[in-house]
Amino acid sequence: GEEILTIISIESFKNCGPINAGDDYSEIIKRFSDHQEFKKGPLSKFVTSSILSGNLHVFYSEKGSCVGVEVFPPLKPSWDAIDFFSSDLKTINNLFKKRGAKVDVSDSGLEIPSLGLSLYSHDFNESLCCAIDSVYVDLSKPE
Repeated sequence: GEEILTIISIESFKNCGPINAGDDYSEIIKRFSDHQEFKKGPLSKFVTSSILSGNLHVFYSEKGSCVGVEVFPPLKPSWDAIDFFSSDLKTINNLFKKRGAKVDVSDSGLEIPSLGLSLYSHDFNESLCCAIDSVYVDLSKPE
């Protein structure tokens, strides 16, 4: 069978593991034998792809080119050797602040706009002592 790569390396605004910014929906379908699709919400203009056993979601523009990817465990999204799922939000927040990145606290996690990263926690709280459930990587080209 296909080898599942557990480490998903992130290059901001360029790629997230096997998915590149601007990849076309039709290419994703061909490349991943376990491809499934769903609509994220009733107003979604384009379907979302679910690949790698449902642990990686690919988001598209209205025209069907990749604008973002959301990664879930057991995959291990990694940016500059930061392994998100082995830390809590507080630790990640401190790591990015040490590197001089601006980190915004949202109502469900952390946003690092300069890197196009959003970290979500289902049990989010102000202390940031909560696990990270998923990492969204923005692959849309800044206009």
